[in-house]
Amino acid sequence: MSFMKNLNILRLQIANLETQYEGSQGSPLPSGNIFSVGDQVELVLADGVDLLLSVAVDGKPYPVDNLVGVFDTDHVDLTFSAARGTVTGQRIYRSVDDGDFVALTPDIGAEDTSYEDTDVSAGHSYAYYVVGVNVNGESLPSITVTVWYPEPE
Repeated sequence: MSFMKNLNILRLQIANLETQYEGSQGSPLPSGNIFSVGDQVELVLADGVDLLLSVAVDGKPYPVDNLVGVFDTDHVDLTFSAARGTVTGQRIYRSVDDGDFVALTPDIGAEDTSYEDTDVSAGHSYAYYVVGVNVNGESLPSITVTVWYPEPE
């Protein structure tokens, strides 16, 4: 997908956002500035409200949102909002004790919103991020969450 097509999609998203804001607030969205950093666009509004919009690039999915990781007895539970756009699956990456990130296999389903990592052991920290996947490649990564698996008492 070309940059101009992405820019037009972004303009449509902002126009839709303006309509939603006006409908819920009874007033137009305050004017602001658009700043682009890589594949993410930050819309900074005059009243101090910042919105970070993610843009799908070259037909890749939109990023996964709202990643949360929690230690639970003997495993790590991950929950998230599934990737959007044309998605064939989602890939979870994990790092153990600040090591390199490695993809856990197999990929999970395109609409899955949770994952249970049972290949963990006490006394280690586990960091995770999730990407959407399709034939064009991976989305931008989600935020990274780190979970500590404590030693037994």
